[in-house]
Amino acid sequence: MIPAAGMGTRLLSVTKEQPKEMLPVFAKAMNGDLCLKPIVQLIFEQLYSVGFRDFCFIVGREKRAIEDHFTPDLSFISKLDSKGLDSTTGELQAFYKMIDDSTLVWINQPAPRGFGDAVLKAKGFAGNDRFLVHAGDSYFISKNAEHLRRLVRISEESRRKARQAGLKTGDYACLCVRPGYFQSIRVDEDRVRRRTPTHRRHPENCRLEPERVYNQS
Repeated sequence: MIPAAGMGTRLLSVTKEQPKEMLPVFAKAMNGDLCLKPIVQLIFEQLYSVGFRDFCFIVGREKRAIEDHFTPDLSFISKLDSKGLDSTTGELQAFYKMIDDSTLVWINQPAPRGFGDAVLKAKGFAGNDRFLVHAGDSYFISKNAEHLRRLVRISEESRRKARQAGLKTGDYACLCVRPGYFQSIRVDEDRVRRRTPTHRRHPENCRLEPERVYNQS
C-alpha cells in the first residue's frame, strides 16, 4: 500500500505542478551507469525485488502523472529504439515487465485528510490480510533491500501484532506495539533474540521509518 496523495507543501514551489513522488533521484541503472528515476518508481522496484506483487496506490488531486507513469507506453519505447537509445529502452522495458507481473490498484483520496485516512481508504484492498504500508515519497537504500526484508521478518517473528515498525542502525529494530508505546528489539542471525522494556516515549536511539507492516486491517 503506497499512499501518494499528499500536497507536497514542504517542497514548494517545485511540487506546485509536479507530484513530489515523481521528483527524480539518481539511481544505478542495469548497466551500472547513473540514471534518473522518480522516487515512487524506485520504491515500487524495491518492493518488487522483495517479492511484493499486489500494489495499491492512494492518490489525490494533481497526481495523475503517477498513474500515467505506471501505464506502459510501448509507442514511446519504439521512438527510443528508433533513436538508438538502447540503454534507456532497456530500463523502461524492465520497469514495464515488473508492472505486467504485478496487480496495481488506484484509489482516490478526494481531500488531503492525512496519512491515516489514506490508509483507511484502502481497507477494501487489504481485507483481513497482512499488508505493508510504504510512504510514496521516502526511499531508503540498503543491500538487497535488507531493511524491508528485516521489517517483514520481525513482524512475522514478534509475538506482538506490531501495528507500526521502524528500523534502527545495526542489529536492532523499533516496534510500536500500540499507539504511543515503543519497544526496541534485538535481532541476531536474522531472528528475534531479546526485547527491551516497553517505552512510553519513542526511544532516542531508535527511529521510525515510513514503512509499516500491519497484521490486520
